[in-house]
Amino acid sequence: MSDVARSGQELVKAAQLKDVLVCYNFDVGIGGGNVTEPASEAKTIVARGANLMGTGAAAYLRFARGYWHSPSGRTAWFLTGLILALLLLNLFVNVGLNRWQRWFFDMLERKEAGLLLTAVAALAVLIVIGAGFAVVMLYARMTLQIRWREWLTHELLAQWVRREAVTDGRDIDGARHGSLEYRLVEDVRLAIDPLVDLAIGFINSVILGITFVGILVAVGGAIRLDVFGFSVAVPGYLAIAAVLYALILTTWMYRSGQPLIRRVGAKNEAESQFLFELTQAAEGNHKDATQAPQERAFVKASTAFDDVVSKLTRVVREYTRLTWITNSHSFFSPILPLLLTAPKYLAGELSLGAVMQAAAAFTVVLGALNWLTDNYVRFAEWSASARRVDELRRKLFDDPV
Repeated sequence: MSDVARSGQELVKAAQLKDVLVCYNFDVGIGGGNVTEPASEAKTIVARGANLMGTGAAAYLRFARGYWHSPSGRTAWFLTGLILALLLLNLFVNVGLNRWQRWFFDMLERKEAGLLLTAVAALAVLIVIGAGFAVVMLYARMTLQIRWREWLTHELLAQWVRREAVTDGRDIDGARHGSLEYRLVEDVRLAIDPLVDLAIGFINSVILGITFVGILVAVGGAIRLDVFGFSVAVPGYLAIAAVLYALILTTWMYRSGQPLIRRVGAKNEAESQFLFELTQAAEGNHKDATQAPQERAFVKASTAFDDVVSKLTRVVREYTRLTWITNSHSFFSPILPLLLTAPKYLAGELSLGAVMQAAAAFTVVLGALNWLTDNYVRFAEWSASARRVDELRRKLFDDPV
């Protein structure tokens, strides 16, 4: 091949590699007029982009948010706006159900049988409206997951192809990075789907938490406590109790659950390595001078699976530790608001409807404040997959060795 043709091919490769980072707003322009080493300059551009993003789950988020700035960004923004609107509409349904509970139990306390059908009809309307919002939310959420995963997979595949062109067909070392196919299929899925679910759940928890704290303050009012002979009024005591309980539980969960993230990451790495060894064994790519290649390959695959079992056992141990906390919370949390409102009910300061409304609001606030506790295991799994996708990103966008 002539020098002119080779330089022309390198210029094309450099332009292709430069295009990868355009949608991330990096200032990565190729130097004007330099045609002596365009492929090397393109490699430098990609490496600079990887370094600017950093490493880990946070770096993965910076990379993945490029979907909103891509040619498909209009779809992403539309789905995001639709989801936020549905969360607000769902808030009105939840507030309506909370008020309905107070009205219903006050009606029972007053034995107003004539209002029973009206109450049932009002409940049915709220249920139908809420179910309709849930259906639209499901469609929007799953569509966003599919389209985001589609964009991310195409970006990684495109960079893989560009890297292959720069390295003249030298692939990433699978022995050190596990199965690339596993990362592109499973880890990308696990880095997208739970992220959308967790983000929607977090925003919903914030909206519900703020709203229902106000309901707790309004319904529960203040409680008077005798402290060393003095009567002290504690305003918004139900809201204060919910915040303190959630803070204690979240801190305990966070400290106890830290090892789970590391265990899940190690388990996923072992799964990927097992898939790689199994693929190598099936294809008969192992060579050994003293042992039959196929036998040697399946021995390595069996050893890799033993490592998977070992890592899974450690994950199970961490799950059991967290289950003590989560199950204790699930048993105690519905009882706590009833215990806190019982003194005011017995003193005649709260009606039965107010007690039930406060108990329901307390449960919603606890659920919102304990979002991290309830989702810690899933967050750990997402974080592990996100880090593995980021490792793949850095390897693909890094300067090829």
